Amino acid sequence: MAVKGRRKKPRRKSKISKNQFLSGHNFTIILLGFTSMAFLASVLDRHSRGGLNIPNFRQEVPVALSFKQYDDSLLRNIEVEVLNGCGISGLAQQFTDYLRDKHVDVVRTENADNFNYDKTIVILRRDGFEKAEQVARLLDLSTRDSLRVIVKPDASLLTDITVVIGSDYLDISPVQRFLAMQP
Repeated sequence: MAVKGRRKKPRRKSKISKNQFLSGHNFTIILLGFTSMAFLASVLDRHSRGGLNIPNFRQEVPVALSFKQYDDSLLRNIEVEVLNGCGISGLAQQFTDYLRDKHVDVVRTENADNFNYDKTIVILRRDGFEKAEQVARLLDLSTRDSLRVIVKPDASLLTDITVVIGSDYLDISPVQRFLAMQP
Protein backbone atom coordinates (compact mmCIF):
# COMPACT_ATOMS: atom_id res chain seq x y z
CA MET A 1 0.00 0.00 0.00
CA ALA A 2 1.32 3.31 -0.95
CA VAL A 3 1.47 6.15 1.41
CA LYS A 4 -0.32 9.12 0.24
CA GLY A 5 1.35 12.38 0.82
CA ARG A 6 2.54 15.35 -0.85
CA ARG A 7 4.50 15.00 -3.86
CA LYS A 8 7.83 16.74 -3.71
CA LYS A 9 8.28 19.33 -6.33
CA PRO A 10 11.72 19.73 -7.78
CA ARG A 11 13.47 22.87 -6.55
CA ARG A 12 14.10 25.56 -8.98
CA LYS A 13 17.51 27.14 -9.06
CA SER A 14 17.38 30.68 -7.88
CA LYS A 15 18.83 33.15 -10.22
CA ILE A 16 21.54 35.30 -8.62
CA SER A 17 21.55 38.74 -10.03
CA LYS A 18 24.80 40.52 -10.83
CA ASN A 19 24.20 42.96 -7.97
CA GLN A 20 23.86 40.13 -5.45
CA PHE A 21 27.00 38.41 -6.75
CA LEU A 22 29.23 41.48 -6.23
CA SER A 23 27.84 42.55 -2.89
CA GLY A 24 29.07 42.10 0.67
CA HIS A 25 31.14 39.07 1.47
CA ASN A 26 31.39 37.87 -2.11
CA PHE A 27 33.13 41.06 -3.20
CA THR A 28 35.58 40.83 -0.27
CA ILE A 29 36.45 37.24 -1.12
CA ILE A 30 37.01 38.12 -4.77
CA LEU A 31 39.20 41.09 -3.84
CA LEU A 32 41.30 38.97 -1.46
CA GLY A 33 41.67 36.35 -4.17
CA PHE A 34 43.05 38.86 -6.65
CA THR A 35 45.37 40.32 -4.01
CA SER A 36 46.68 36.85 -3.13
CA MET A 37 47.29 36.05 -6.79
CA ALA A 38 49.17 39.34 -7.29
CA PHE A 39 51.32 38.66 -4.22
CA LEU A 40 52.08 35.13 -5.36
CA ALA A 41 53.00 36.39 -8.84
CA SER A 42 55.33 38.98 -7.28
CA VAL A 43 57.07 36.38 -5.13
CA LEU A 44 57.50 34.01 -8.06
CA ASP A 45 58.82 36.81 -10.28
CA ARG A 46 61.33 37.95 -7.65
CA HIS A 47 62.41 34.36 -6.99
CA SER A 48 62.93 33.69 -10.69
CA ARG A 49 65.18 36.78 -10.96
CA GLY A 50 67.35 35.71 -8.02
CA GLY A 51 65.86 37.81 -5.20
CA LEU A 52 66.80 41.30 -4.11
CA ASN A 53 70.26 42.71 -4.55
CA ILE A 54 71.31 44.08 -1.17
CA PRO A 55 74.21 46.53 -1.36
CA ASN A 56 77.25 46.08 0.86
CA PHE A 57 76.94 48.47 3.80
CA ARG A 58 80.35 47.76 5.26
CA GLN A 59 82.25 50.91 5.98
CA GLU A 60 85.75 51.40 7.22
CA VAL A 61 85.95 53.10 10.62
CA PRO A 62 88.08 56.25 10.51
CA VAL A 63 91.11 56.32 12.77
CA ALA A 64 89.60 59.11 14.86
CA LEU A 65 86.68 56.86 15.85
CA SER A 66 88.52 53.61 16.39
CA PHE A 67 87.85 51.64 19.55
CA LYS A 68 91.55 51.42 20.35
CA GLN A 69 91.79 55.18 20.77
CA TYR A 70 88.67 55.22 22.92
CA ASP A 71 90.02 52.43 25.13
CA ASP A 72 93.30 54.27 25.62
CA SER A 73 91.54 57.47 26.70
CA LEU A 74 91.99 58.43 30.34
CA LEU A 75 88.52 59.98 30.31
CA ARG A 76 86.55 56.85 29.44
CA ASN A 77 85.97 55.88 33.07
CA ILE A 78 84.49 59.22 34.08
CA GLU A 79 80.69 59.28 34.32
CA VAL A 80 79.32 62.80 33.96
CA GLU A 81 75.93 64.44 34.17
CA VAL A 82 75.43 67.73 32.33
CA LEU A 83 72.87 70.17 33.72
CA ASN A 84 71.64 73.31 31.98
CA GLY A 85 71.87 76.08 34.56
CA CYS A 86 71.34 79.08 32.28
CA GLY A 87 68.10 78.21 30.46
CA ILE A 88 69.38 78.30 26.86
CA SER A 89 67.46 75.56 25.05
CA GLY A 90 69.62 72.71 23.75
CA LEU A 91 72.81 73.92 25.44
CA ALA A 92 73.19 70.89 27.70
CA GLN A 93 72.98 68.62 24.65
CA GLN A 94 75.70 70.64 22.90
CA PHE A 95 77.98 70.30 25.93
CA THR A 96 77.15 66.59 26.01
CA ASP A 97 78.17 66.23 22.36
CA TYR A 98 81.46 68.02 23.09
CA LEU A 99 82.27 65.82 26.09
CA ARG A 100 81.36 62.63 24.26
CA ASP A 101 83.60 63.70 21.41
CA LYS A 102 86.38 63.81 24.00
CA HIS A 103 85.45 60.24 25.09
CA VAL A 104 83.76 61.24 28.35
CA ASP A 105 80.85 59.01 29.36
CA VAL A 106 77.90 61.40 29.74
CA VAL A 107 75.16 59.41 31.44
CA ARG A 108 72.58 62.14 31.98
CA THR A 109 71.62 65.47 30.41
CA GLU A 110 68.93 67.61 32.03
CA ASN A 111 68.03 71.04 33.33
CA ALA A 112 69.53 72.18 36.62
CA ASP A 113 67.42 73.03 39.65
CA ASN A 114 67.29 76.65 38.42
CA PHE A 115 68.57 78.81 35.56
CA ASN A 116 70.40 81.37 37.70
CA TYR A 117 73.94 79.98 37.49
CA ASP A 118 76.35 82.74 36.49
CA LYS A 119 79.40 80.52 36.13
CA THR A 120 79.87 77.04 34.73
CA ILE A 121 80.92 74.71 37.51
CA VAL A 122 82.36 71.21 37.82
CA ILE A 123 81.23 69.31 40.92
CA LEU A 124 83.02 66.17 42.11
CA ARG A 125 80.44 63.65 43.32
CA ARG A 126 82.68 60.62 44.01
CA ASP A 127 86.28 59.95 44.97
CA GLY A 128 89.08 60.96 42.67
CA PHE A 129 89.78 64.66 42.35
CA GLU A 130 91.81 63.92 39.22
CA LYS A 131 88.53 63.18 37.41
CA ALA A 132 87.24 66.66 38.23
CA GLU A 133 90.57 68.13 37.11
CA GLN A 134 90.39 66.31 33.77
CA VAL A 135 86.85 67.49 33.04
CA ALA A 136 87.74 71.04 34.14
CA ARG A 137 90.72 71.03 31.76
CA LEU A 138 88.44 69.90 28.91
CA LEU A 139 86.27 72.94 29.61
CA ASP A 140 89.32 75.18 29.95
CA LEU A 141 88.47 75.95 33.59
CA SER A 142 91.15 76.51 36.21
CA THR A 143 91.39 73.57 38.57
CA ARG A 144 92.54 75.93 41.33
CA ASP A 145 89.37 78.04 41.14
CA SER A 146 87.33 76.84 44.14
CA LEU A 147 84.23 78.62 42.78
CA ARG A 148 84.29 76.57 39.58
CA VAL A 149 85.68 73.20 40.70
CA ILE A 150 83.76 72.06 43.78
CA VAL A 151 84.03 68.91 45.87
CA LYS A 152 80.52 67.98 47.00
CA PRO A 153 80.14 64.20 47.38
CA ASP A 154 76.69 62.74 46.83
CA ALA A 155 76.45 58.94 46.88
CA SER A 156 72.81 59.03 45.76
CA LEU A 157 73.90 60.28 42.32
CA LEU A 158 75.27 57.63 40.03
CA THR A 159 77.82 59.95 38.44
CA ASP A 160 81.39 60.96 39.18
CA ILE A 161 81.09 64.55 38.00
CA THR A 162 78.28 67.06 37.59
CA VAL A 163 78.78 69.88 35.10
CA VAL A 164 76.36 72.78 35.57
CA ILE A 165 76.40 75.18 32.62
CA GLY A 166 76.25 78.82 33.65
CA SER A 167 75.49 81.97 31.70
CA ASP A 168 79.24 82.32 30.97
CA TYR A 169 79.04 79.42 28.48
CA LEU A 170 80.21 81.70 25.65
CA ASP A 171 83.55 82.09 27.46
CA ILE A 172 84.27 78.35 27.32
CA SER A 173 86.38 78.38 24.18
CA PRO A 174 86.88 74.62 23.60
CA VAL A 175 83.13 74.08 23.44
CA GLN A 176 82.66 77.13 21.20
CA ARG A 177 85.36 75.84 18.80
CA PHE A 178 83.72 72.40 18.76
CA LEU A 179 80.29 73.88 18.02
CA ALA A 180 81.70 76.11 15.28
CA MET A 181 83.05 73.01 13.49
CA GLN A 182 79.68 71.22 13.59
CA PRO A 183 77.52 71.30 10.44
